[in-house]
Amino acid sequence: MRSGVTGYVSKGARTDSEPLSPPYPEGKTHLGWQLRVQRPPIRNISDLRDRCLNIWYNLSPVIYQGLVASMPRRVEAVLLAKGGPTRY
Repeated sequence: MRSGVTGYVSKGARTDSEPLSPPYPEGKTHLGWQLRVQRPPIRNISDLRDRCLNIWYNLSPVIYQGLVASMPRRVEAVLLAKGGPTRY
């Protein structure tokens, strides 16, 4: 079920206190999304590599800061799961 906010999907009742986050940081910076919308289409593996590197090197520092800030939480989740599956 889609809510009235673009980029958010209603997940029903949540047990945690975290708000739903957009599927991609800053709206449209996710690597997969960026690759799908680029034109002309990717022709070969070399083209894919070049485009991935271009997208990666042009990510906003905010993206990196978010990844670094999330690491303690992610490590804790892995330790609590004793190496098993986590929500990350």
